[in-house]
Amino acid sequence: MNGLELDECPHYSKEDNDNVAAQEINDEDLDQDDQDNQSFLKANEVNRENLKDVHSGKALTLDEANKIAKSVLARVIVLAGMPEAGKTTLLLTLMHLFSSKLSFKEYIFAGSQTLIDFEEKSHPSKIDSDISTPETGRTPVGPHTFMHIGVADLATLNNKINLLFTDISGETFKALKDSAEECQKFELGARADHFVLFFDTKDLTSLKERANSKAAGLGMLRGLTEAGTLLPTTKIQIVFSKWDLFDQEKKENNLQFLEVLKDEIRKNYGEKYAVSFYEISCRSKDGTFTFGYGLDKLFLSWVNQSQLDHNEIQNSEVENEFELSQFLKFKYNQ
Repeated sequence: MNGLELDECPHYSKEDNDNVAAQEINDEDLDQDDQDNQSFLKANEVNRENLKDVHSGKALTLDEANKIAKSVLARVIVLAGMPEAGKTTLLLTLMHLFSSKLSFKEYIFAGSQTLIDFEEKSHPSKIDSDISTPETGRTPVGPHTFMHIGVADLATLNNKINLLFTDISGETFKALKDSAEECQKFELGARADHFVLFFDTKDLTSLKERANSKAAGLGMLRGLTEAGTLLPTTKIQIVFSKWDLFDQEKKENNLQFLEVLKDEIRKNYGEKYAVSFYEISCRSKDGTFTFGYGLDKLFLSWVNQSQLDHNEIQNSEVENEFELSQFLKFKYNQ
């Protein structure tokens, strides 16, 4: 511009010129990359009409459980009890019985939409966890979720039944025993085909703990029935979990106490509800009982009994959130 050579110009440096040239080359590369990406996307464009939803494998939300309950034969089983009463352990034991055998009580495993969650919950009880004593983690407090197991008749390989188990923290049920308001909010109970109430046998047969354990369980049952959140069509099942921890030193006294408890439950609820009792030992610590002891009878009641015995959809009066109100509408037959 001023008649100077480039290398004599005070406003020019070779480094700046190289940077500009490099930037121009990079811009060309980016343009080419964009073109390549567009070509790739166009060549691999997916027809969205052919896409299918794939379940995450985690515990189901109310909305996800609702989709199953509306579309296929389903049983809803509420697992209720105080923290560490054995609710999750029972569920994992049932899953293990299906995964380790060809069949269980003439039924075969027919899939699960919550396999990943089952695996995560069962890991602490497996050898791979490097934990010497099998453990089951506590269910965290949070929104109501469900675990899913599908089973089918071994003889015909059809008649698939979908079992939807609540995965609710014991802390939630602990709050129910002392609060009528909380019991009224537990409207999920109105959709239950089976309400399974856990009593920890170790606590029931301990002179120190038995009174509190009995009061907690009966408090939950009384609160939910008085609030009307357990319908007469729901089967009430009392589970004495951890039966292997029954205190044998005071056997006669403990058996008498349990019979008094059973008589009280029959007297207060037997006329209105179908009540049954089960002694369960999922993982006997001393080997006294077989793995999953007592679970066979409980499982058969789940697949063979439902709220309604005929093809009918029963509407429920619900004024709370939409998802729950939709879920409560569907009560399917056997």
